[in-house]
Amino acid sequence: MTSASAPLRTALLTFLFLGGILHSSAGQRVAVTIDDLPGDENLDSRSLQVMTDKILTALRSHDVPTIGFVTGKRVLVHNQVDERIELLEAWMKAGATLGNHTFSHVPLSAIPLEEYKRDVIKGDLFPAYQMAGRGQKLRYFRAPQNPTAASGSVQEGELLNLLDEVPKRGIGTTSMR
Repeated sequence: MTSASAPLRTALLTFLFLGGILHSSAGQRVAVTIDDLPGDENLDSRSLQVMTDKILTALRSHDVPTIGFVTGKRVLVHNQVDERIELLEAWMKAGATLGNHTFSHVPLSAIPLEEYKRDVIKGDLFPAYQMAGRGQKLRYFRAPQNPTAASGSVQEGELLNLLDEVPKRGIGTTSMR
């Protein structure tokens, strides 16, 4: 079994399970979010293509609303940039919405706030570009390791202020709150 097949198997089992939930919950819908698109930077583009195709097929077969959160550094992989951008396009063609998961995937607690803000803004690039190509605006952000405003930290409050400014930059609203 290859290193790519274990995560794929887990993803497919999850989608099969979700399919059962979707079909058994009359009148209710489930949305799936997937982090770290277009995929692990240690995987080759062919393995990612196969995995992406299988995941998207499962999502489409159950008509599952999906948001894929893009990590910028996972797009900028040496000798794979074009293929990884094509993977983001495949998500869009399949009906998924893209969101920002920062550029570097560093948690807010690990770096100074100003550096984190720059990373968030830099992370807008790939998902915003893909969304704009379809006449849509980037609307979602998910922080790595999911900090929430519930802890009330000053840094998280400042991050929320930054995210509130996102519409003023023409990107749209966020899902942080």
